[in-house]
Amino acid sequence: MKVAAVIERLAKGDSLRLGFSSGQRRWWFEGPYQVVPEHVVHAAVRDGAVAVIEAGDSLFGFTGNSQTWLVEEATDGVHR
Repeated sequence: MKVAAVIERLAKGDSLRLGFSSGQRRWWFEGPYQVVPEHVVHAAVRDGAVAVIEAGDSLFGFTGNSQTWLVEEATDGVHR
């Protein structure tokens, strides 16, 4: 999966999910299900095309371990 595809799905309002398996972070989109390699997630966030935020359902209460990641919505209702 390419960075542009992740940014596009996030900008459309799809949420990115995070889980752990065998000690590794696993990222995916649901509906349609699509696995996203961790380096692609980091590149998409670093790119800054969309402002990705944690939804607040953090695993173990640690920042950066949220199970759901969304695009930040501005007060005018537009995704940033």
